[in-house]
Amino acid sequence: MKKILTILILIISSLTFSSDLKEVTFALDWTPNTNHTGIYVASYNGYFKKRGLKVNIVQPGDESNAVIVGTGKAEFSIYFQPNMLGKLKKGVPIKAIAAVIKDNTAGIMVLKNKNTKSPKDLKNMRYASWMDPIDDKTVEDVIGAKPNILPFGDVYDPVTIMKNNIFDYLIVYYAWDGINAKIKNVPVDFYFLKDYNKDLNYYSPVLITSDNLIKNDPKLVQDFLDAAKEGYEFAIKYPEKAAEIFVKMVPESDEKLILESQKWISKKYNPSGKWGEIDINRWDNFYNWVYKNKLTDKKVPSSYGVTNEFIK
Repeated sequence: MKKILTILILIISSLTFSSDLKEVTFALDWTPNTNHTGIYVASYNGYFKKRGLKVNIVQPGDESNAVIVGTGKAEFSIYFQPNMLGKLKKGVPIKAIAAVIKDNTAGIMVLKNKNTKSPKDLKNMRYASWMDPIDDKTVEDVIGAKPNILPFGDVYDPVTIMKNNIFDYLIVYYAWDGINAKIKNVPVDFYFLKDYNKDLNYYSPVLITSDNLIKNDPKLVQDFLDAAKEGYEFAIKYPEKAAEIFVKMVPESDEKLILESQKWISKKYNPSGKWGEIDINRWDNFYNWVYKNKLTDKKVPSSYGVTNEFIK
């Protein structure tokens, strides 16, 4: 009888604790990938739960993640410094609160059989553009000429399309498309943007929240970020275990891609420093580059749309 009562008490306590959890929404920016691993690990390992949070991870919809967060439809999301500027200028009240990765891992990917030795060799080749002015100007800066643009749009497997000779090069992230090319035995050359202009070492991706949440519930922001940090630090220390957790949380994912991507990206999360911390000078330098290249009509103030106040 005592055993039955003990079990009932434990069940009731568990249900009560679960009902006391504060529900928050984390909106993904794209298909689940290893930029998101720390969030999945924090959820799976109970890092959110021990801080009183139940985090619902939702797929992206038609609406911009910045707008979803700015209007309070989701408390947190993942976004990119170049994309933030346009939203901030339109008055969307968002702020970057942590850098997921220390340095920018975006770059220009081109098939190895194009025989390029540097980005300068891409001048007369076909550039698959996401039709983003900042991206297009970035390519122009790195290759030293206006690119031969082919509109590309949202495609989830550029490696296969590139292999079929639809275009010659594009901007992607090495941790995903670069690794995917390697797995698919598609030989490529990859030119990291930051290696050709230090101002292009922008933060991509970042975790964002709303100005309203920072003002009205800073404890929630701190608790979420502390748990996320614990998740990313786990992935830094145990990349293969983190990949296993990712696949358990997202069973439809490509297990081999997740594992290989995770082994590479875990070394880029900032393993030697303080995870999440954003160098304000670097942040400002990129927006100064945007202004100098006439991609915005006014000089961007320092620390525009970013804070380190929750990085501990």
